[in-house]
Amino acid sequence: MLARCLLLSVLSIGFVNGRRQIPFRRWPYLVQSSEVNAPRVWWNVAYDEREISYGVKQGQIKLLRYFSKQARQTFVFRCLETIAAHDANRNTSDNALKYLGDDGNVHRLLDDDANYYIHKDGCQIKPTKKDRTIFTITSSGSRLNVLPVRDFAIGDFTHRDQKFGMKIGSVCFS
Repeated sequence: MLARCLLLSVLSIGFVNGRRQIPFRRWPYLVQSSEVNAPRVWWNVAYDEREISYGVKQGQIKLLRYFSKQARQTFVFRCLETIAAHDANRNTSDNALKYLGDDGNVHRLLDDDANYYIHKDGCQIKPTKKDRTIFTITSSGSRLNVLPVRDFAIGDFTHRDQKFGMKIGSVCFS
């Protein structure tokens, strides 16, 4: 499904994903060990029937990428007692979301593989009330194939009382 995205004053061509929202709730199959460097549980592995789908074929993505210099995708991560990007209590981003890019590689939010803009980081202190982190991933040049995001894993999802939900935004190529 093709869509139009506005990037400031430049008209871009993008596409809208098929699964736009992951409901805010407990996700028991994502609970993982609290040990440092413990393997993370990936969304598509735990909930394979809920695969992130973009409603277009890979060839269409490659064509959009071929005629573009930049891609961007925005996410709204809703949280309860979990970290999305920066852990303010420990002053680290070790538990930042990891994601599988369209390039087949694992990336971590705030790494050097793309540009990240955190619009609001309400999930940085493990809130005891529902909050959210809004972030945009922008890729360009040789890293243009980082987007769209294909899968994700949460870094500190270690007990059953934690909750999250996510709105996966459109991927816009320009």
